Parts: sequence; C-alpha cells; structure tokens
Amino acid sequence: MEINVKKEAYEKLNEFCRKEGAEGSMTADEMVDFVLQRYAKLEKESGLDYLTGLGNKKKFEKDLALEVEKYERASKGPGGYAFAVVMLDLNGFKEVNDNYGHSHGDLMIKAAAHAIMDSIRKIDSAYRIGGDEFAVILELSGQQTAGIVVGRIKKNVADYTRNVLENGNGCTIAAGISSTADICEIGASSNKIDASMHHENAAMKLFKIADENMYKDKRLMHKELGIEER
Repeated sequence: MEINVKKEAYEKLNEFCRKEGAEGSMTADEMVDFVLQRYAKLEKESGLDYLTGLGNKKKFEKDLALEVEKYERASKGPGGYAFAVVMLDLNGFKEVNDNYGHSHGDLMIKAAAHAIMDSIRKIDSAYRIGGDEFAVILELSGQQTAGIVVGRIKKNVADYTRNVLENGNGCTIAAGISSTADICEIGASSNKIDASMHHENAAMKLFKIADENMYKDKRLMHKELGIEER
C-alpha cells in the first residue's frame, strides 16, 4: 500500500513538472527542486509571499515608489499627504529554527505575520521582504502615529508567537520608522519634497532610515536581554 502511494505521488509530481515545461526525465529530488523554483517564480510575479500571504519584497518596493510619487504630487498642490515606513525584524527566530526545526520556524513566521496584520488598518500594507524581516507602509501617518502602531505590533507579535512552541517562548520584534518628514526640504513649512531627490532616491532614503532605526532598536533590545552582538 505504501509503495503504491509513493508511486502515485511520484507520477503526479512528474506530470506537474511536464505541464510546467520541464524537459527530459528527472529524479525525485530534481523534480522537487523544479517545483520550488517554479513556486519562487510565481511568488515573484504575483507579488505575494507564499508562506504568509503578505506582499513580497518586489511588491514592497513597487508600492513604496508609488507612495513617494503620490507624496510628490500632493506637495505641488494645496493639499497635504504623509505616510510612514516601518521595518521589522524578529528576535529569536534563528534559535527557533535551530532548536525546533524549520516547520516550527514557518509557524513562527505565520504567527508574526498574523500579528502584524491585526495591528494595522485596512488602508495600510504589510510585506514579508525576506526570512524573518517584514515591512509596513502606513498611509496618512507621521512619526507619532507610526510609533503607536509599532507599539501594537510589538505587543501582538509577543502574544501571538507565544502559542507556537510548547514551552510558551515566543519571539519579540525590533522596529524602525521613517516618514515623509525625512524627505522634506530642510526647514520647509509644508510637505514639499527635497528638490534634489528623484522619487527613487526618496524611496531608498525612507527604506534606509527605517532599516537603520530598526537595527538600533534591535541592538538596544539585545543589550537589555544581555544578548551578545554577533
């Protein structure tokens, strides 16, 4: 019975590979590699992270550029527009993978993603940009609002991930914020963007500032927990 099940699974996998354009005969390991590569390609093309359902890195970069363009248009008119970027990184995730295996690591990532989504509004967007790193774009938000959201995210991540392992140990999350104030002209009384920047530069600056602030937060959290920096 077990042999028949394995044979049927092998044949279905082989059929899927042929339909997806695989040529020639392949071993089971080669077919698995082919399927994983195919899923990676589909994930990139769809803009979605297959594990969490959040946007992926490509989608984040695209949406961030669009937000900057929206901000640039608003800065030329009488109205105002602001948004904030939050970069996030799980603490303790590597230990989960090392001690409990990647299946539990995947559950931890899913729990963290769920916590992040429950912490933001419908108009906001969340992304998994790689490994245990996430990003959030908060529309109509400045530093103060983003700080409140980050507080919710940190609380929910700690609570949601606590249920993943039998010992009740969850993950904390480090966060860094940037906002449209970081790309304004120095001393500008409005939201006028720095004229020296193209929107690609502005998007990169927002990402860089949030990322640097996230690593500052991570170092501070490690220091408080007595974790030695590697």
